[in-house]
Amino acid sequence: MLGVAIVAWVAVGRLAWAFVSSDLTLRLVAENSRRDAPLPYRFAALWGNAPGSLLVFAAIVTTVGYFGTRGMTRHGPALVALTGGVLTVVALVAGHPFQRLDIPAIRGFGLTPILEHPAMAIHPPLLYLGLAATLPAWAHAVSGGSFAAARRWLLTAMGMITLAMTLGAWWSYAEQGWGGYWAWDPVENGSLAPWLACVVVVHLRGRPPPRWTWGVAWCLTLGGGAIARSGAVRSVHTFAEAPLVGSTLGGLAFVAAVACGWRRHDSPLTPAPARSSAAINRWTRYPVIIASAVGVVVVVGTVAPLVAEWSGARTLSIGGEFFARLIAPLALVAVTALGALVLSRSRRLVAMAGWLSHAGFAILVVGVITTTFDQRGTATLGEGESATIAGLTVTNEAVTVRSGRRADTDEVAVRLNVAGHTMSPALTAYPERGGILAETALVTRPWRDLQAVLLDADDTGRAVVEIRNKPFVQLVWLGALAIAIGTLAAGRGRSGRASRPVVASGRTPDAVEASDHAQ
Repeated sequence: MLGVAIVAWVAVGRLAWAFVSSDLTLRLVAENSRRDAPLPYRFAALWGNAPGSLLVFAAIVTTVGYFGTRGMTRHGPALVALTGGVLTVVALVAGHPFQRLDIPAIRGFGLTPILEHPAMAIHPPLLYLGLAATLPAWAHAVSGGSFAAARRWLLTAMGMITLAMTLGAWWSYAEQGWGGYWAWDPVENGSLAPWLACVVVVHLRGRPPPRWTWGVAWCLTLGGGAIARSGAVRSVHTFAEAPLVGSTLGGLAFVAAVACGWRRHDSPLTPAPARSSAAINRWTRYPVIIASAVGVVVVVGTVAPLVAEWSGARTLSIGGEFFARLIAPLALVAVTALGALVLSRSRRLVAMAGWLSHAGFAILVVGVITTTFDQRGTATLGEGESATIAGLTVTNEAVTVRSGRRADTDEVAVRLNVAGHTMSPALTAYPERGGILAETALVTRPWRDLQAVLLDADDTGRAVVEIRNKPFVQLVWLGALAIAIGTLAAGRGRSGRASRPVVASGRTPDAVEASDHAQ
């Protein structure tokens, strides 16, 4: 496993140096980077393409697997090494990351314009790290390992995936002009499904769950990767069509699921007497039921269009309304159950990490609910004209043409006065890419956000603008951040407790682990 990790990181390092040094003799560098790009964007271009991102993911997976399965016996380490090796080979063979051009490029195309954002340097590797953290839990499941260790890894995965999804949601909300932070996109759902699987397992009470449940999150990670990288779905997040990569990830997901199913009859520990009250146990069942129901909705809604297409029956399109109508009532029930659990004075929630993550969930749900009451409107304004849009007075002060942020690009911008705030949304043309990208303007306040988008403009100074007035968006980011910090702290805290000596107590390690889990 260590050898596979070294090979993967050597390949990643060589490719990273090619991007940083602008080695335009490599086709991958010429197509996804440019010589005059800032250094962070040249480095981020490493995972801004299918072969590079898969190679980075393989290196992260193998490294996390190495540290997460040290000391483990039997099947886990071998299967982890096999998974990392297959991912590395497929990235090198299917993607040809080191293929050279007959004639070197002069400057390079650069990243897709929508990817040139500071979040690009953090969001993808953070998401890969969070998804890879579900692998050790799966390895413990197939190797007869410890649930305490598996649970710590699942808590860590929850925290990191939460941070990654939140950063991606903010990126979409602030930069791309959609006015939303979650679109129920198939690739977004591919990250949400493993997160929900982690939620289910870490909230099971009374006794450790069956071993096969520990590995569900990793199986969903591989399945989501197969959907995203095969080109089977239409998504702004998905990579170019790569059937070999998709089928390989799908095959790995099948092998992982079979390995989990092989352990389905194992009972990891003898259950210890539960120390919490019956009332508390009654309420702690709800997170498991609700998260499982939401997970089923997400998986079915994501996979159903693919099944319909493969069957040849008809084209099926499932939008955000399907998910929102089914999941919104479940979220309200979850907040109610959380409130009842707090009122029951559960000793389990006394820990600061528990309070923080559960309070963050309540804040997040409240933020999502309040943002649904946003106002938006569109109007055509001549220069100097005013109108009331989304409950706000908006004035078109001027339309100008200026140089874009990248070389050889131009943009048309409108200067607006929106309720006393000066905002300047723009449309940027990228000739080498043959497209136009909207650059939104955003004014953030604790109680609301104002967002302006330029839809069109002409030489007479007339502009078509869209204004969005969104209340309490900050609650979404605050709640998600609290969840991430709380789950990461909970995982670290359990690590310390699990390492205490158990021989002097007269109980076996399994009995101590079962007792701790019951608490």
